[in-house]
Amino acid sequence: MARANITEPTGHIDGVFGLLRRGGRLLLVSNPRSVGGTAELVWDLPGGSVESGEALPAALQREWAE
Repeated sequence: MARANITEPTGHIDGVFGLLRRGGRLLLVSNPRSVGGTAELVWDLPGGSVESGEALPAALQREWAE
């Protein structure tokens, strides 16, 4: 099973995002992002950052629960 490495000196952060379809519907979340220097809400896939040493499937499950 893949493990995340988020301690790289480059500042790289691993993330997980998932696609949930049920009954012809798609789950999206609204997140604030900077678009052209302006804060805007954008639609995004649910997910987030992977914690150090966390397996990717476990990270996605945790992020969806949050």
